[in-house]
Amino acid sequence: TTPGTAAGTRTGGASGAGGKKSVTHTTAASDDAQADDAESEAAQAKETCDLSDLKIEASTDHFSYEEGQLPNLYMKVANPTKADCIIDLTDNVIRFEIYTMDTNQLLWSDVDCNDPAETGKQTFKANSERYFKVQWSRTSSAPNACIDREPAPAGDYYMHAAIGKLHTEEGVVHSDAFTFNLQ
Repeated sequence: TTPGTAAGTRTGGASGAGGKKSVTHTTAASDDAQADDAESEAAQAKETCDLSDLKIEASTDHFSYEEGQLPNLYMKVANPTKADCIIDLTDNVIRFEIYTMDTNQLLWSDVDCNDPAETGKQTFKANSERYFKVQWSRTSSAPNACIDREPAPAGDYYMHAAIGKLHTEEGVVHSDAFTFNLQ
């Protein structure tokens, strides 16, 4: 998947944009594929839409990054229903989150030190996709702790792209984990 430049695309967390091709992480389990197909058919037949109907995919432009190379993070938000989905992104924040693989601790979120990509009531059109992008500075972050950020060490990480309330799992729609490595 190559992310588009639709409304909502931004670069944050570090200076510079990146136009590299992104990669998509997929699984090949046949049971999962059958369940996904049934879920997809049900969503496509649905005449209404709410946050829980949105499907989010996360990806990066590489699986592994050399020392000093900044990761570009991508989010695809799909509305598979027959209805437009109006989501208040002030209450349901759109964000990228990076976790350490060894501890599962949240290391960074683009909304800790930057404004969200979009706020207010936003329409996710029926049977369409929207794309968002940020560039990670390879530093840690925490809410309102944006000075003296620590560099991320070499190692394995995973990312979630999400829309929903902050600091809770309830009512949050997020992508599957997308793994990558820093050297």
